[in-house]
Amino acid sequence: MARHGGQKTLKRLNTPAFLQIKRKHGKFFIKPSPGPHPSRFCLPL
Repeated sequence: MARHGGQKTLKRLNTPAFLQIKRKHGKFFIKPSPGPHPSRFCLPL
């Protein structure tokens, strides 16, 4: 079956620079869900 629903994680090395997280601490990070807004302006809670 296909993967419906998308992924809920991002690899830390691929996260945007404005999030200011430690890139090499762990492997994954919660993927922001912006809703109707641009993803470059959202922060995960």
